Amino acid sequence: MEELHEGIQNRDYGKIFQPIIYGNLVVAVSYFDSKVNYLGQSADILANRIWASYVCNNGTLRKINFHCHLTLP
Repeated sequence: MEELHEGIQNRDYGKIFQPIIYGNLVVAVSYFDSKVNYLGQSADILANRIWASYVCNNGTLRKINFHCHLTLP
């Protein structure tokens, strides 16, 4: 999270990425066991399906009704 607030300096390529969040930054994290949380299980299944679609180069795995994805840099 420090990268969002402080920015990143990549010494190998001589690039500096400016911070995207200014002011006080507070991050609250909570963990749960997905074996007892159905919403967490569905998120795991969707994430693994999308990840596998890119690893296997199989775009049909991403063709899900009402599914939208962003490709970020």
